Amino acid sequence: MRNNLKKGSLSLSINAIVVLIMAITMLGLGLAFMKNSMGSTMKQFSNVNEDIKAEMIKELQESSGRLTFKGEDVKFKQGEKREMYFALKNDLTSAANYSIDVGCDKSMVGVGVATTINLNTFKAVTIQPGKIEVGKIAIAVTATQVPDTYSCHINTNFNQTGAAIMGSSGEKYENKQFYLTVE
Repeated sequence: MRNNLKKGSLSLSINAIVVLIMAITMLGLGLAFMKNSMGSTMKQFSNVNEDIKAEMIKELQESSGRLTFKGEDVKFKQGEKREMYFALKNDLTSAANYSIDVGCDKSMVGVGVATTINLNTFKAVTIQPGKIEVGKIAIAVTATQVPDTYSCHINTNFNQTGAAIMGSSGEKYENKQFYLTVE
């Protein structure tokens, strides 16, 4: 009778090991599937970003404009973060250093103050003559921002290459206004 108990416990541990191996295998297959699914989704997002950039460059090449921004009227929820793109064209005869200022000034209703809307981008860029640079603006609206529509801007100034850009704003180049609605 004692031998039967030992065989039963050995049989139980073999079954437990088989179930454990099957569970680990299924987990591995599930993770591989998720990785492949997410990888293709991320690749699609990357392709969309590249399409937006190409469209903005084409738009500036075919126009006399110097600055374009996708989203003249953008909507954000409180606490939302998103990246948006702008493109800047150097139509000068030589390379230039551009300073870029982004921000929100006033609210439409006059109730809200745009102090908790954070807009960040590179502060300066050098662009060769006839070339176009696409930049990214990271916009973050805090959860405490008062719902309203805010007047925002992208202001660019330039200095010819070789002139110091830090500490001086340079000459006004191009500005773009857009509206950011916090819901």
